[in-house]
Amino acid sequence: MNAIKVKFKAGAFPKMLADLSHSNQFLKMFAIGGLALSLVLSILVFVAFARKPVVIAMTTSAEVLSYVDLPNPESEVRQAIRAYIERRYNWTSQSVDQQLEKSRTFVGAAAMKNFLQGTANVKRFSKEKVVTQRAYASNYTVDLKRGSVLVTGDRITEIQGMRAAGALNLELGFQSGPRTAENPWGIYIVKETEK
Repeated sequence: MNAIKVKFKAGAFPKMLADLSHSNQFLKMFAIGGLALSLVLSILVFVAFARKPVVIAMTTSAEVLSYVDLPNPESEVRQAIRAYIERRYNWTSQSVDQQLEKSRTFVGAAAMKNFLQGTANVKRFSKEKVVTQRAYASNYTVDLKRGSVLVTGDRITEIQGMRAAGALNLELGFQSGPRTAENPWGIYIVKETEK
């Protein structure tokens, strides 16, 4: 067998061993640093995904909308009925056409035929006899389960200069529908009964 002779220089081996040890330490520190950095970034990612998203609501004119709670359904119905009564039962002989047309946006499709028949008689009578009417609703009893509102108050009717006051007692059946610019509550009258 041929033996290979290896000659070690006295100063080269410890230097190689020191360089190897230094490289090994550098790799260990680099690995630990990389592991720590990846753990910190993972925690940051989990924290970022755990947060609720920030939603910025803007108007059509690019103004930031403020945060408000969801409206109370009874309050929404009450406001819609108040707007309907304001348009339907407050008019003069000159404004009866415009007011009743405005109130039409609060009437559901199922009740539209009855509404048009009833308001045609009101328009004709109001113009012939020069009638003015004002309604002051004082109490709104909303029943969301039945889909009805009982409205009580006072009504003042003026026929050719003679005034008469009477009670306003209405039972209105309603249903929800699409919200529009004219009817932002989306509440539509489907039944109207005067008591």
